[in-house]
Amino acid sequence: MYTFAPFPEDAGVRAPIVWIAPDSKRTQRLSEIWRMVEWEPEVQETVKYQGYMPEMLFFTAGEETSYLLSRNGWPQAEKMLV
Repeated sequence: MYTFAPFPEDAGVRAPIVWIAPDSKRTQRLSEIWRMVEWEPEVQETVKYQGYMPEMLFFTAGEETSYLLSRNGWPQAEKMLV
């Protein structure tokens, strides 16, 4: 059985799966592939086993940095340092 979670189940952490591609065309293609694959029986079996569908994030290289920093609370920490 596959797992989406890199953390122990009892940790309650559900990190997104982040895809970073070198150009926007590849980013779009990865997203399209995911939309086709997410309903495959093997993926759905894993979702049923895990109890959730992970959030998939697709970025073109360089676009992910500000999003990931803001997601992890960096803006709030940055304000506290000023």
